[in-house]
Amino acid sequence: GSGSGGGVGGGDGGRSSGSGGDGMHAPPAPPPPAQHQHQHQQPRSTAARFSDVALSGVLGGLLISPIITPTDLIKCRIQDGQYSGPLEAVRSTVRREGWRGLMRGLQFTLARDVPGNALFFIAYEAIQMSFPRWVGERKPTTTTTTRTDDAQDDRNGNVASTTGGAGGAGRAGAGAGA
Repeated sequence: GSGSGGGVGGGDGGRSSGSGGDGMHAPPAPPPPAQHQHQHQQPRSTAARFSDVALSGVLGGLLISPIITPTDLIKCRIQDGQYSGPLEAVRSTVRREGWRGLMRGLQFTLARDVPGNALFFIAYEAIQMSFPRWVGERKPTTTTTTRTDDAQDDRNGNVASTTGGAGGAGRAGAGAGA
């Protein structure tokens, strides 16, 4: 039927209509910006990379500590049995100590989170670096790419054979009727 999208020239085989291709050419090569970025990352030493990551962790610790401090304070006061719930704890703390009372213990939170985040970020980066980058990525050869693309296009009902002739159309036709 007209809605099947199969056969030669019928449908786009799951590709977006804005691809601009006629289904007769191999897909374009990956964009060069990724290669350009990779070239800039290679000369950096591991020490410089860890230094940047540690600095990011320090900054993260400095920024998150004022947010965590009131939460930790209220949690600790509830756990100590001073209050039965968070709203009571906040109201009572603000009434007795003012809004600044919610920041009680900030210096201890900073002492924990600043170095803790730096070490966490460094450990995460070290683990990232220990895994090979090729996991999950395919490094196809020209022959493999052509055959894989032909097989994919045939399953989608398109003819995209780079070998020329009607070979791709014959395979697509055989698969469309099955």
